[in-house]
Amino acid sequence: MVEELKTLKELNIPMKDINGDVVLELVYTSALRQEAIKWIKGLDEKRTEYLDVERGEHRDFFGLDMQVDWEESTEQDGVIKWIKHFFNITESEITDA
Repeated sequence: MVEELKTLKELNIPMKDINGDVVLELVYTSALRQEAIKWIKGLDEKRTEYLDVERGEHRDFFGLDMQVDWEESTEQDGVIKWIKHFFNITESEITDA
């Protein structure tokens, strides 16, 4: 994935008082959901690469054969499921984004 994924801290919008002190930090839920969908897509790309390796489709990376075990792909599945559940994201939202 070419695009740099953002963390929750990077999505914060500081709200300052008249002295310039930060009194509150906000995160728009729409921005948070969009970023969660980007994370799902990025993790799904990684998972697909791992599954390709498991099927014997080893990809050459700078002359080195990628050796990735099955645990990595199942770990990606768990993270993707958690993000979908936590943010209540449907498959159609992911494909439409």
